[in-house]
Amino acid sequence: MAASRFTSMSNRVLTRSLSTRLQGTVDRIRDLPARFGQRPYRVQIVRTRWSGGQRGAGVEEAVWAEEILPTPRLSDPQSLSEVVSYAGLEELGSLRVDRVSGRYGEDFLRGIDETGVPTSPDTSLYYEITFVGRPAAERRRYSLAHAPGFDAAGFQWILLLERTPSTQAPRDRSDMIGVVR
Repeated sequence: MAASRFTSMSNRVLTRSLSTRLQGTVDRIRDLPARFGQRPYRVQIVRTRWSGGQRGAGVEEAVWAEEILPTPRLSDPQSLSEVVSYAGLEELGSLRVDRVSGRYGEDFLRGIDETGVPTSPDTSLYYEITFVGRPAAERRRYSLAHAPGFDAAGFQWILLLERTPSTQAPRDRSDMIGVVR
């Protein structure tokens, strides 16, 4: 049997595939719950820089943020629990985020820049979830618990995020999205 009768996956084959061509349609359908008000939150990837030359040293400043669109689904937010700490109540636990558009790449979701460089020692990368339409909506920080998983049949990425304790003051709610300073 000749091997040429079978498809050997490559970037060229993938970019021409039916799955890739349908991604835009899937994303438009996936946006419907947000339009209906059933996803009253925003999910962003945020990169910050520390003035002291390393994570946790000095003043943290947001240098880049991008909202994940269409708005993905948060699964099992009840898995988070509140515990009493010296700073008051802290949320702990993990959160599954799925239906993240397949148009994103793994490097982007992991915080690796276009040149293949991961976050430097003086920067932090995290996911930020903000529930909107509620008084005093807090921006909650999460980090990736493991590498993003791609579900090709579901046209989606699946993320497992771990709640990051708030050691810094929350970002100002008026911060712009997608702006590099």
